[in-house]
Amino acid sequence: MLTKDLLRVSRAGGGYRPRFAGPDDAAVADQVLDAYRDAVGAERATLTAGRFGAGEYTLRVPDATVAITAVEGRPLLVYRLEIDERGYTRSTTHFLSTESVGSYAASMSDDTFPPDTVNRTSYEGRLQVVVRANDTSRVVAERSTTVEVIE
Repeated sequence: MLTKDLLRVSRAGGGYRPRFAGPDDAAVADQVLDAYRDAVGAERATLTAGRFGAGEYTLRVPDATVAITAVEGRPLLVYRLEIDERGYTRSTTHFLSTESVGSYAASMSDDTFPPDTVNRTSYEGRLQVVVRANDTSRVVAERSTTVEVIE
């Protein structure tokens, strides 16, 4: 989530209006990229086979840690994984409040797949952190990830 110090706004006309960053805002872009790296995390998602070759594969996605400095209104934070090769999307929605300020861990519950549907050693996926507020939706962090199949 972009914090006040990262969001450039104009107060002209009695309200806040977002202003797009320009060439002089390189320092802001670096801060956003650093926040992005922290938010999405470095661990890989895994698809782990059941014990002794039986049972379903369990998909586990690492938490995304998000630094939240302030919450206004009732924003939602959505943590999403997409695996296009499988036609798969999973997400969790987190309702933010003033109690969410600080380091916030956005988690995603595990999911399972039948063993006969897992036929690769890895899958390419995309992790996203999306903020929804005031009838708008904005991707604030996104990166590719490898979902490693563990037998």
